[in-house]
Amino acid sequence: MTKTKALISRGRAYTPARQIAQELRAPINTMLAQLAPSSRRGYAGAIRDFILWLSERLPEGMSPLAEHISKNAIAVYRHHLLEERGLSPATVNKHLTAIRQLALEMGDAGLISPQRAQAIKRVKGVKITGQRLGTWLDAEQAQAFLDAPDTDTKKGARDAAILALMLRCMLRRSEVASLTWGHVQEREGHRALVNIRGKHGRIRTVPLPGDVWRAIKRWLDASERELSEKDRLFVGMGKGDRLTGNPLDPEAIWYLVENYVKRLGLPPISPHDLRRTGAKLIYNGNGNLGQLQMILGHASMKTTERYIKVELDLDAGTLDKSPLRAQ
Repeated sequence: MTKTKALISRGRAYTPARQIAQELRAPINTMLAQLAPSSRRGYAGAIRDFILWLSERLPEGMSPLAEHISKNAIAVYRHHLLEERGLSPATVNKHLTAIRQLALEMGDAGLISPQRAQAIKRVKGVKITGQRLGTWLDAEQAQAFLDAPDTDTKKGARDAAILALMLRCMLRRSEVASLTWGHVQEREGHRALVNIRGKHGRIRTVPLPGDVWRAIKRWLDASERELSEKDRLFVGMGKGDRLTGNPLDPEAIWYLVENYVKRLGLPPISPHDLRRTGAKLIYNGNGNLGQLQMILGHASMKTTERYIKVELDLDAGTLDKSPLRAQ
């Protein structure tokens, strides 16, 4: 299945939408091919939503598509995302970024004029006031996530280990996908995940709690795989609870989390929100902020403070913990 066909097949299959996707096939595929895998899904979803919206507005008879993709149309779509769909300003701006990039590719392909492509590029985003870093689950919701997989199946055992690594060890989905058996080692009498390569190439070691190790061990036992140091911990699953043997990619983890969100009836939660939640719950349980910074792989303490939304608690008695007393 091509990228363009897959893009529409995951949405509502309107005939006009399929026609639009076919006409935009080349610029869409060119745009997606230039993106990192972690960005591809978001851009594809944004373009799919735009195509479906546009297909509902096109007059019968499908006059030339270029006449309907304009600066004015994108401004109307921005209003639709913000006011009718109720998306956050940050999310609306992500959608607009994808559309601007698509317009530039359309201009390069001769589907619209370069002037029109530049006009679309100038459509302003939505002003963001304050700072929104993501969503956090409470302890009950997070535990429900950990308890959701059916661990009597191979897929459930695998999913339980993956969710534990994101919520308990606070790994990014790309880090979970790239884990090998060689990452699991014993250091100073404790199991740990060593030499985890995070953002900007930063290397860190992450402690491996006993419950998470048991979840990993349960998956390895269920999968009946003999692993060398370079073998990936997690592989794909096919029908009939069958292992495909193919390494699991970050996109699959995104859909895995999405499926459990729907099953639990929760508001939209991204894999990264699980990492945030794990950090927030540890901090609220009097976890050490400096240790959290190292485990998360942040370059500075300020990043960690923003990440878990540290706020001043006047009831915490922080200053009373000092051994000093005024006379």
